[in-house]
Amino acid sequence: QPRYECFADAAQQFPALEPSAMFAFTTLLHSHDQVWKQMGAHFAAHGITQGRFMVMLILLEKEGDGCPTVHAPAEIAEQLQITRASVTGLLDSLEKDEFIRREPDPNDRRMMSVYLSDKGQVFLDEFLPPHFKLISQLMQGLDAKERDTLIQLLHKLVAGLQTTESSAS
Repeated sequence: QPRYECFADAAQQFPALEPSAMFAFTTLLHSHDQVWKQMGAHFAAHGITQGRFMVMLILLEKEGDGCPTVHAPAEIAEQLQITRASVTGLLDSLEKDEFIRREPDPNDRRMMSVYLSDKGQVFLDEFLPPHFKLISQLMQGLDAKERDTLIQLLHKLVAGLQTTESSAS
């Protein structure tokens, strides 16, 4: 757990160090690590990785749910913000385990479309209820108003990162 005093002391030696910025940053990283420690154990207990789960979640189709339907590997890569090569590896392993199927695109035979298989659907039907329960448990320390505030602050942080990214290039 990071301590503010340590950053305040270090700022004496490094004037560019803003103690509150460092404390907020390391607290964010520490929180992330704690959450993913539990999520990683949860995924491992069900024999899946976060990446494979995210692909399956994207492919989950519910008629009339208003969610965009993504079938092309390139679209999956874009939505997950990972490389096409990474998506290919995830799709290969999901196909090997029969959680997905790939079929030629009906509109363009050069392209492949990806679909959740019946086995993949059964897996998600069994996995999602305890998954959602775990997320609720992880967030139970915050009431609804605090969660809204957290969401707003994280959006603000990401917007600032995008500004920093633009000025760096």
